[in-house]
Amino acid sequence: MKAAIDMVTAEGIAPDEIAEIRLAVGDFHMLGCTPLEKRRAPETLVDAKFAMPFLVAVAIVRRGMSVADFSPERLRDPEVLATAAKVVPVPDPSLDWTMEMPPGRVEIVLADGRRFTATGTQVPGNADAPMSWDDVDAKFRECCAAALHPPAPDTVARVCAMAQGLDGLDDATEILRVLTQTTANRGAA
Repeated sequence: MKAAIDMVTAEGIAPDEIAEIRLAVGDFHMLGCTPLEKRRAPETLVDAKFAMPFLVAVAIVRRGMSVADFSPERLRDPEVLATAAKVVPVPDPSLDWTMEMPPGRVEIVLADGRRFTATGTQVPGNADAPMSWDDVDAKFRECCAAALHPPAPDTVARVCAMAQGLDGLDDATEILRVLTQTTANRGAA
């Protein structure tokens, strides 16, 4: 997904220019590609999270990925589904599982015949690309906004500040108390 995002962003590739998306897959990646038709168009949110063709299509169409991409409406997005239909897994034993997640590699073939290849490196949140506090803050705010009963913006800001100053808190569970009290109050309203 990271390789696909980097490639379409750097090259300015639009989904409708793509003829084929070739995913190099080892044994572990192949689990997320079979059965192929179901992995291109997952029927449930749980299935979508493990469907490599769908995930790569989301990454290409959105040039990123967020929690909002895993809603019932987004599972039926025609542009994502059309892009996922172009995904073809290509077995590559050099990417088989060896106790460490192998990198992802993708080749995008355009309708005009041009080809672009990238390997996913520097995946945000991995040891080689740790997330900054701003990244963590943004991800937390995104997740809060998707909650059934989203916390109030001032509560989210307070929790973010508490998390960043975690080593100075007397009791780390105070973060949970702040979230559950305000969320419970908003849900009851």
